[in-house]
Amino acid sequence: MTRADALAEELLSEGIRGMKIWPFDPYAPATGGQRIGLEELDRGLEPFRKIRQAVGNRMEIMVEGHGLWALPAARRIAQAVEEFEPLWIEDL
Repeated sequence: MTRADALAEELLSEGIRGMKIWPFDPYAPATGGQRIGLEELDRGLEPFRKIRQAVGNRMEIMVEGHGLWALPAARRIAQAVEEFEPLWIEDL
């Protein structure tokens, strides 16, 4: 998650046009997935920013939530990633 930009560029060079990422997972245990704070949400969005800055919309982004989040937190995450136009959001 720290080098999402470099990974996106590398994958594109290999002809891979999609990445599935799970940058919010580290924040779920603190609240049992019941909520995510604005700071954690912002940190979780960093890989999205890096991918879009590095390769624009040439890379599809899929979001994996591993079923860790309760509905209010899942909705907050889904709304936050909307601007990055994920292909899908799974198991939030």
